[in-house]
This record gives sequence, structure tokens and C-alpha cells, in this order.
Amino acid sequence: MAIYGVSVVIKIVFQLAFIWFALWALRPLPLVKIMPQYPRQAQMLLVLLAIIIGYGCSSFFIDLFQSIIGFRP
Repeated sequence: MAIYGVSVVIKIVFQLAFIWFALWALRPLPLVKIMPQYPRQAQMLLVLLAIIIGYGCSSFFIDLFQSIIGFRP
């Protein structure tokens, strides 16, 4: 049971790290210039894109690591 708890914490940390990295990578996109009438929506779109990309990348790497080590809780 303790291994399962550690696994969940590692997944959350990986997901947050990849979301932050995706947001850092997407920040230079000029979405506010593309959508000048809606700057708040452009910022929200940037955050949502970062969440989608970061979650997808973290899920891929977590699944890859789990298949390499053969550990599935």
C-alpha cells in the first residue's frame, strides 16, 4: 500500500513538472496578438494548451518507465 502512495505522488510531481515545462515552452507564442479583443481568453487558452500537452507528455513518460521496469500498481 505504501508503494502505491509513493507512485501517486511521483505521478503528480511528474505531471506538474511537465505542465510547467509546457507552459514555459508555450509562453513565447503571441496568442494575445492573435486575439487582441480577448486577451484573458488568450491567456487561458495558453494555460489549457500547456495542461493538455504537459499531461500527455507526462502520461507517455510514466507509461514508458512503468513498462521498462515492469511495475504497475
